[in-house]
Amino acid sequence: MYADSRKINIIEAVLRVEDEQVLSQIENTILQSKANGRKVSAHDFVGTLSKEDAALMEKAIEQDCEQIHPDDWK
Repeated sequence: MYADSRKINIIEAVLRVEDEQVLSQIENTILQSKANGRKVSAHDFVGTLSKEDAALMEKAIEQDCEQIHPDDWK
């Protein structure tokens, strides 16, 4: 289940990306990974995010991933 949650968070972060170059890089990395039969790595995106996009992603992670919901532990 953790992997599914991570995927959703990544999708939400990608939806906030406005830079066409970043979107193209993400798309190319996913297409290459399918063609090569390998998994996508965070290392594939090094140097592709602008400071603004990185800040948006960090904010999304803080809001969605770094929150503890006590009801989840019941």
